[in-house]
Amino acid sequence: MMLKPLNHRVLVEDPQLLERKVGSIIIPEGACEDAVDGHWVKCFAVGPKVRDIKVGDTIFLTRYSGHRVVVDGKPCVLTVEDDINSIQEDE
Repeated sequence: MMLKPLNHRVLVEDPQLLERKVGSIIIPEGACEDAVDGHWVKCFAVGPKVRDIKVGDTIFLTRYSGHRVVVDGKPCVLTVEDDINSIQEDE
């Protein structure tokens, strides 16, 4: 299944959405002590009205931004361009 974001939306793959398992106990991300407010993820689809982000960019995604979706069995986040705070640039 290919998901095409509309308008100002961006689709990123987010492997950190997977829950941690300890034995047979599932620990959600929010319950972990080392949970942070965000992390770097790679963008793999952008909507036609997105101006500053392109496919392949690494962006900073905050913990609660966007909608969680599963695309081809991979955990992803569909968010709007305005929720993205920064893009990682190589020097």
